[in-house]
Amino acid sequence: MPLIFLRRAMACALPLCAGVAGASSSDDTRSLDDLLTQATSVTVRQGTSADEAAHSGRLRQYANGESLLFQGDGEDAADAPVMLMLCERSAYFNTVGGLPVGESLSGESLKAVRVGQYLALIGGVATMQGAAGPTFRPPVEGEVVDTTVETEWAYGKEQFSLVARRQADGSAHLRMLKLGNRITVPETGPDDMFSTDEDRAARLAELEPVGTWRELIISVEARAAEIPAEMSLEGWVGDDGRVMATVGEARKACGAR
Repeated sequence: MPLIFLRRAMACALPLCAGVAGASSSDDTRSLDDLLTQATSVTVRQGTSADEAAHSGRLRQYANGESLLFQGDGEDAADAPVMLMLCERSAYFNTVGGLPVGESLSGESLKAVRVGQYLALIGGVATMQGAAGPTFRPPVEGEVVDTTVETEWAYGKEQFSLVARRQADGSAHLRMLKLGNRITVPETGPDDMFSTDEDRAARLAELEPVGTWRELIISVEARAAEIPAEMSLEGWVGDDGRVMATVGEARKACGAR
């Protein structure tokens, strides 16, 4: 995987790397986009059925622009650190953890998996942002928003339930469940050239299945200054193949203090 793609991936899509987290309050009425911009950490759990073990990722962000991605599955998900970004341009990948049991990866294959895990988290957040809409605001502490939302697809609308609440620590919790697909485009006529029965079926098959669910947890406490310099990088490898003993050593190697 080209390094330029990795850097673009780490900077893509959502306002997760901008802003500084501020203190939350019981009357916090910031929008979902604002919360994401100011987030200390963002966790996404997702699955395609109610009884499926959660696939989960968590991105923790630091005041100096560094970030650390955690990955896992099941109830105790997102507990394995798998990728970190230093100096806004230098990535390191954990060669163990957050991989299928018994699987070992290295080189470009390892990079591809780690960036894929990052993009899965970003994609989950973007899906929930898109469904909630730009004006959606998570409720204040003690209140619950329980509503139904729709998004466009080629021949109609996808329908979702959306439940949002705010915890006492200021974090926002959202859960979205796909309820169904609504078709709004009239049936195919004999003279239609593009809207054919085959195209309708193909587009429908591309949609996520009914029962797909996602949970989004946005924490907005004050960000720590940086990843601890003494964090061991034993078992980690840089995007350029270099191996460092600690985060502090890797930080110096990319020109930071």
